[in-house]
Amino acid sequence: MIVRFERLEDAREAFWESRIDGRYFRRVSELFDLAGRLAPPEYPHGVFRHKDLESARKQRESWDLEIARRRMIRRKTEKSKPIRKARA
Repeated sequence: MIVRFERLEDAREAFWESRIDGRYFRRVSELFDLAGRLAPPEYPHGVFRHKDLESARKQRESWDLEIARRRMIRRKTEKSKPIRKARA
């Protein structure tokens, strides 16, 4: 569906959901499910012990940065591959 707006402010307002009900939460849940299927988390398996919350936070941050780095590299290599033309 294409919607045309006269003003930028109208477009910004239309972007936000004003009715928050059960249907809204189901849609948000479905969105997160889809995101999890498209880009599943890549955290190491197991239980990790930490002395305090700060060390746990630092470990999680380093995993997140490594996952993001790997995904960026993967996207760059996928973009650089030549596209094969379909046979006629």
